[in-house]
Amino acid sequence: MEQTKKVKVSSTFKDVSMDKRVEKLNDVEDNKNVLYFMGRDKRIHENHSVILGYQISDKLKSELYLGCNLDQIKKNDRQLKFIVEGLKSMEIDAKKYNLNFYLIDSLKMFIKENNVGVIIIDFSPLREYVKRDKEIKKICKDLNISLYRVDSHNLVPAKLLDVYKRTGASVKIHLNKKMSEFLVNYPKLKPHKYNKVVDVKNEYPNHNYKFSYILKGGYEKGMEEYQSFIKNKFEKYPSERNNPDKNVLSNLSPYLNTGFISPIEIIIRTLEKYHDTEKCEIFLNEVFIWRETSEHFVLHEKNYDNIDGALKWAKETLLEHALDKRPKAYTKEQLRNGETQDELWNAAQHQMVREGKMHGYCRMYWAKTLLRWFEPKEALKIAIEFNDEYQMDGNDPNGYTGIMWSICGSMDRAFKEKEFFGKIRSMKSFKCPKYLKKYSK
Repeated sequence: MEQTKKVKVSSTFKDVSMDKRVEKLNDVEDNKNVLYFMGRDKRIHENHSVILGYQISDKLKSELYLGCNLDQIKKNDRQLKFIVEGLKSMEIDAKKYNLNFYLIDSLKMFIKENNVGVIIIDFSPLREYVKRDKEIKKICKDLNISLYRVDSHNLVPAKLLDVYKRTGASVKIHLNKKMSEFLVNYPKLKPHKYNKVVDVKNEYPNHNYKFSYILKGGYEKGMEEYQSFIKNKFEKYPSERNNPDKNVLSNLSPYLNTGFISPIEIIIRTLEKYHDTEKCEIFLNEVFIWRETSEHFVLHEKNYDNIDGALKWAKETLLEHALDKRPKAYTKEQLRNGETQDELWNAAQHQMVREGKMHGYCRMYWAKTLLRWFEPKEALKIAIEFNDEYQMDGNDPNGYTGIMWSICGSMDRAFKEKEFFGKIRSMKSFKCPKYLKKYSK
């Protein structure tokens, strides 16, 4: 990993090069007011979409609106609560910079009422966002609106690797090669010069959430969690990250997935302080390499959540071993309640339902054990259903790729053939007495 490369600094937003990060989705000229219509990157700091909004609105001497439609964001109940917390915090913070945030029900109506001539959307490879982008593109065509899409979620813009690389190792080579080009520490946000001071009245969802999460949403909370990780856990992360009895994981995944904090900011801060250390490389392998490998997989594999997304060798071996005689299957409710004969699997399931997360090493075991109990298609279906329903990284490329890696060998390689798994990497149970005690029902 090219950790010794220096971080470049831009003094103003005007200096920031956006060429490889921005797509112009139509030929309409920029005019009138600008709307950044947030999807997955719900923050005002360290956000390329916000920077582009400043650049265009400054050029036009126009207003810059920030907006979001919660109905268009794929989420579970727990994620909705987290997102609402973060948006409320962002709305308050935005006022310090003369930025106004709106919950938007009807995009067409907002465009007409606020004289919008430019819309900026953020990139996501998930099919729900691809569908959303097509709908917005049609609206822009009908109303003659200039439209941009920005990858403000990845250090190396996902679309730069336009050839589908089918192993994590080959994606890693590309990411490491491109990394230094995008290590740019952008200038701090300043108050917007052309926005009017208005009193926005947003009506946030207010209902009884079935599930809660131990952390609160938002940029400030996410950066506090990062600082806590660096101070209290980072030194032990390399040696103890795969030990569920040790609490050394970063807890950053929910903040990164919902776009409350920038992975680029996390990468740059870590490199600036620990660039020549093994612990830095191991941490960046998770927060940079694996995350952006997941983006690549979901971008290029339309079947990223079903067995047809497995490579040819993997699908063949999985279907061949689908005929293996498995133990008597559990019911969906037994699984949901963690009522199997596997104590470790139950504990992992309990943690997921109770807390909205699962220790990463346990989740590999959790997913692979489903393949011992169920034929591949059913194992995959159950894992994705539970992950999307309960996990804070559900409904996200990271979650889908992790499950596909565990069950279908996606972005992995073939291993020695075994019962149930075929040539998919298998995994044995392991000891973690403190974890079992904490999450036994």
